[in-house]
Amino acid sequence: MKKVILGIGVLTLMASCGTTAEDVNVADMKDACDCSSGFVTIANDILNEIGDKTENDMKEDEELKKKMEPKFEKLDKLEDKCRKELEVTMEEMKACDEGLEDVMKKFEEKF
Repeated sequence: MKKVILGIGVLTLMASCGTTAEDVNVADMKDACDCSSGFVTIANDILNEIGDKTENDMKEDEELKKKMEPKFEKLDKLEDKCRKELEVTMEEMKACDEGLEDVMKKFEEKF
């Protein structure tokens, strides 16, 4: 029994590690928890990619701008899906993921 539980835990950990914006399928979003998870994944991917660069640095770096554009587009699609179509509130999303607020704060500071 312990081996089964350990195996499930390892698989879950492996699946959650290295998740990027490209892994998020906006069409599959069904509820606040999906939206929260999607936002955290995309925002963290953007923040990790940009690192210490400022918004101005990003605007001047054409290669980085091309790489980041699809991620920001996906973030916009996620927002449209969650807020407009599913009518999910920020409070509902925060209830699903305690880390959402920290990611949002970092993202807003950067942009």
